[in-house]
This record gives sequence, structure tokens and C-alpha cells, in this order.
Amino acid sequence: PIAAPGAFQLAFADSFDDDRYAWRPQTYAFGGTEITGGQFVLRPNWEDSSNSIYDTNTNYLFDEFDLIVRGSVVENPGDLSNTAYGIIFGSQGTSDHYRLDWTPGGFYALWRLEKSQYVTVLDWTFTGALEQGVGAQNETHLTLEAGTLTIAFNGREVVRQPLANYQPGFLGLVCATFAS
Repeated sequence: PIAAPGAFQLAFADSFDDDRYAWRPQTYAFGGTEITGGQFVLRPNWEDSSNSIYDTNTNYLFDEFDLIVRGSVVENPGDLSNTAYGIIFGSQGTSDHYRLDWTPGGFYALWRLEKSQYVTVLDWTFTGALEQGVGAQNETHLTLEAGTLTIAFNGREVVRQPLANYQPGFLGLVCATFAS
């Protein structure tokens, strides 16, 4: 669910029982998305070690938000160290957004994609707040209020980070495989 931070009024929620909120099943060379069993599933091409698959909900622009995402890696035929999943926010399209990734190994990082180039905002950091392994459920809570991003995993705040150049944008979900 997403709520306006100060008011705590629900602005958007999705049960993923259909594609009414722009989460559309799609197929790409580097993976695909589907809605099944009340979940939005991102399936990367595991054979490509340097790809991300993500989808943004282009129905709503968010400036400030309070977002909760529950998710897990449900399968990984390879090494868990090459997998991350996460949240896209402030998306201005395919060349500008913020991206929070976390891994089944308990690490998280925050990136800013600016003019198609990723810049590290927070480098990979281990936290005991993340459940680890395939199938481990994690609840991620992101709040952006007054230019400050707060990140919490499973009810434990791990960081507060000012985002001076944040522009209102779309929210999305991401799954990635990478070489290192």
C-alpha cells in the first residue's frame, strides 16, 4: 500500500488479482512479468548475467510516499550472490530513477540512474534485518518525506538518506541478475 506520509490516507493499493493498475504481463528477451496467485512476478533471464527486468506503474506520479512492498526470491537456478530484487521510484522513464536493491544474502544498495548512468547513493551494505535465502519473505518500507528517504526492512529502520534532487515520478518493481 502507498499512503501520503502526513495524512496516512491510502492513495493506492494493489492486490495483484488482475492488471487494472498498469502492471501488465509482458515478455522480453531479458525476462518477463506475470500476475499469478495474487502476486506480481518478475522472471529474469537467468542465463544473462547482466540484466534487470522492471516494471513501473505509470498511472500515478508520486512526490512524497509511504510504500510497503512484501516480496521474495521464489526461484534461482544459480548462485544467490548474483540476484537482487527491489523498488524503482522517482521514475522519469527509462533513463532517470532511483533504485533500491536488496539480495537474498542480506545486502542492500541504493542507486540513482541519471541520464542512463547509475550513480551509487548507498553502496552495498549488509543488514541482519533482511531474511536470507530463496523463499525468504521480506517487507520493505520506504518513506520519502521532506526530501529524506527512510528505508526499513521487516520493521527495522536501516537508513535515512537525504535525496536533494528527487523529482516526482512513477513507482516500480525490479529483479536483477549480475556478474559480480
